[in-house]
Amino acid sequence: MDAKSVTAADLVAAGIERHEAKWLLEEYGTNESPELTNAVTRRLAGEPLQYILGTGHFETLTYWWMPERSSLDPSLRSWFLVRSVR
Repeated sequence: MDAKSVTAADLVAAGIERHEAKWLLEEYGTNESPELTNAVTRRLAGEPLQYILGTGHFETLTYWWMPERSSLDPSLRSWFLVRSVR
């Protein structure tokens, strides 16, 4: 029996932002799996997406989230500040 296919629309209907749904599906695939279910549950509980995926993006850079090293996470305000001085 094949696993159910999950689409971005399914995740949006569950309450995930569309761009985040696409990132989750890129990371965990489109087949329903315990890993995808866990990631969606964590995101719906309010956990930041970069904590779930282990990476984040700022401007054109990708950074790796390492909670054991207390990595700093650039905020949306920082992004707007950088954009405003360009």
